[in-house]
Amino acid sequence: MSSDKEQQSQANSSGTPNVSLSPTLILEPVSMTVPEYVPWYKRILGGNTRTQTVWKLSFIMMLLITALVIMKIHQPQTIVTKADVSHALVTLFPSTVNLPPDAFIQLWVTTDVALTRGQFEISFDPTKISITDARLPNGSPLGDVTVTTTERANAVGKMFIVFSPSATHIVSPKRTFELINITFHSKFPATNASTKVNLVSDGTKLYHEKMPLIITGVSAVTLILGAGK
Repeated sequence: MSSDKEQQSQANSSGTPNVSLSPTLILEPVSMTVPEYVPWYKRILGGNTRTQTVWKLSFIMMLLITALVIMKIHQPQTIVTKADVSHALVTLFPSTVNLPPDAFIQLWVTTDVALTRGQFEISFDPTKISITDARLPNGSPLGDVTVTTTERANAVGKMFIVFSPSATHIVSPKRTFELINITFHSKFPATNASTKVNLVSDGTKLYHEKMPLIITGVSAVTLILGAGK
C-alpha cells in the first residue's frame, strides 16, 4: 500500500500523466491550380502577330489548294487514244497554175469521220494577186458556211472559210467533197515571176464533235505570173 501511494505521489509531483499518447495527424487544404484547356485555334489567335500571320497564310493556301483540286476533279476531260484519232486530207488543186488567164483553185477535203465544225485559212500576197471570186459548189455537204469577203481578203491577204454543219448537212464518213472554188487574178506585170497561195496550218482546224482531226495534204499552190502571155 505505501509503495503504491509513493508512486502516485511521484507521478502527481512531476505533473506528467502516466499515459502513452498517439501522434496527431493534421490535414490542411492545399490549393492546386488546374490549367484550363485552350483550343488550338485560340492558341493561334492568341499568339503574337508573326505567328498569327504565318498560320493565317497557311490556312488560306490550304483552302486554295483544296479548291483547285476539287475543280480539277470535276473538270471534264477528253482522253484521246491512238484508235480515236481521225484524219482529214485537205488539198489545194492544182499544185501549179500559169497566169494569165485567171487561176481557178479548188479546196478539196476527205475525211474518215463526220465533221462537226471547221475552219480554213488561206493566205496570199495581195500585191501580186487578188481574189475576184469565191464560190461554194452546188450540192455542198456543209451547212452554214462563212467566207471572208473578197474586199477584205484582198486588203489583208487572207481568206477564212468557217463552217458548222446543220442537222441536215453532216459530212458522211469517208466522204470527199469540194469545199470552195477561188478565182485569182494577176496584178504583177513581170514575166515568169511566181507567188504562192498557202493553206495556213495554224488557222486550219477540223473537228469531229470535240475531237480535233489530224490534217494532211497539199498546203500550197504555186502561181507562175506572166507565163500565160
